[in-house]
Amino acid sequence: MPGFFSPDLVHGPSQRSSGAGEMRELERALDALQATAAHFGLSTQVDARVRVAYQETTRKAAQEILDAVRRGTMTPGQGAAQANLLRNAAMDMMRARTSPTVLAYARSLKQHGKTLAELCEKYAGELFSRPFAQLSEQQQSSVWLKIIQKSGEPNAGINAQARTLRTAGRGLFVLSLALALSDIAAAEDKPRETTRQGTLMAAGAAGGYAVGAAAVATGVCAATAPVCVGALAIVGAMAFAFGADLAFGELWPSPGR
Repeated sequence: MPGFFSPDLVHGPSQRSSGAGEMRELERALDALQATAAHFGLSTQVDARVRVAYQETTRKAAQEILDAVRRGTMTPGQGAAQANLLRNAAMDMMRARTSPTVLAYARSLKQHGKTLAELCEKYAGELFSRPFAQLSEQQQSSVWLKIIQKSGEPNAGINAQARTLRTAGRGLFVLSLALALSDIAAAEDKPRETTRQGTLMAAGAAGGYAVGAAAVATGVCAATAPVCVGALAIVGAMAFAFGADLAFGELWPSPGR
């Protein structure tokens, strides 16, 4: 017979089960938030490294082309054409390795690399305030050399934003890791919780990438709409983490289950 102050009499079985269910929903919401932080933390770190690699590649290529022009083994016109081709190819390679959200932002700034003709007109206007076709040979050579030099120069504004994203991403990843370590420390079955946390972080990272890319591929978001892509990446990270947690619970039940 239950005592006078039995939990069943004070709270009732249904109230206790309801409270446990609410607590579990809260835990899942926090897990999803943690997975989202892991996704953006990891992706921004990768994006920053890709940006650094892109700049280093274009800088070295521009210097090699300038050296070839100075040696006379390449004309300024040939050098400008090659520099522009290499820069656009490097940009396409960089974008193929960039997260969907940052890729959408990059495309919102510049959908495609400029053609050589567009660059000739741009720098002819800047240097001589005339169309490229009206310039002398010497002036055209100056424009071509400018194109080569510019192909190896970084964009200061984009670099500042990349540094900001990298710092924010590092903070998010540290936060996600701290939450995971806290959960592991408090768990009864630490090997199980360690595996579970790793699963959630991996699912969040994969889900954010997959849903963000799918949003662009299916036309749900424009390729130049970073807010839309980023929002869906968050949804993807949370959904994948939630699904991974449910599947993990079935495959490896918790000790109290």
